[in-house]
Amino acid sequence: MIQLQRINELARLMRAESMDALIVGPNTDLTYLAGLSPFLDERFKSLVILKDGRFFHICPELYYEETREALGPETDIFVWSDTDGFLKAADAANHSYHLDHMTIGINDAVRAVDLLSLGSVVTATFVVADRVLEQLRVCKSAEERDFLRMAARIADEVAAEILPSIHPGTTEQEVKKKIGELFAAKGTPELAFETIVASGPNSSRPHYMGGSRVITDHDVANSLLPREHLSWRLRQLSHRARTARGRTTWEVVESSPTTTSWSWISAAGTTDIAPTRRGWCL
Repeated sequence: MIQLQRINELARLMRAESMDALIVGPNTDLTYLAGLSPFLDERFKSLVILKDGRFFHICPELYYEETREALGPETDIFVWSDTDGFLKAADAANHSYHLDHMTIGINDAVRAVDLLSLGSVVTATFVVADRVLEQLRVCKSAEERDFLRMAARIADEVAAEILPSIHPGTTEQEVKKKIGELFAAKGTPELAFETIVASGPNSSRPHYMGGSRVITDHDVANSLLPREHLSWRLRQLSHRARTARGRTTWEVVESSPTTTSWSWISAAGTTDIAPTRRGWCL
């Protein structure tokens, strides 16, 4: 659903930065402004916002229905086919909205190859729009603050509930799958990106994307838990879980100062937790 209040505020910020238009490619900016999260592929698709608050969309015909549903019946949508390519649609938009000689901002989801092609039909000065978009999104509304609180609660619950599933003999992939199931059971939206579970020597890799390693005794295991539309608060949590045999198996040490990132230390087969150094675990 199009967010008119946000678009109007963005238009105000654009005017303050002497920006005539802004091309918003498919990333969280587009979701924030229009409720659109299209399939990410090589096809050019973007919302274009003018400094007076008007807007239109350039869209592949494959995604027309979902785009129309999000933007409503009044929005101009310039549709293109794989046979023709997107430049004809861009040229039609240029003729309708007179984009030539404008200063046009670009968000970081617009591919360089598409921007170079766009320059063949639109004579404009293209500039980076990160500053304008950051100003729009940095101040959270009451609704967004409620989402932050909800996200914090859900993250805490999942961090505790995953403990019984983490034990020597299980793989990183199995833990990752279980984390996704726990979030889904709580009604959270789809993953923003793939959950990271890194154990043992893999725990030193912040963006480790494997999953085949088998967890062993006294491993350190890090997990990054991303969820779309949910941001997680910072907090420290120390929690000991008992197995059916009454053994202490895992302790959550600390959360990351950025995304939801938890570290556990395996101590299977003993009632003692391996000593850890307090501090932020990435």
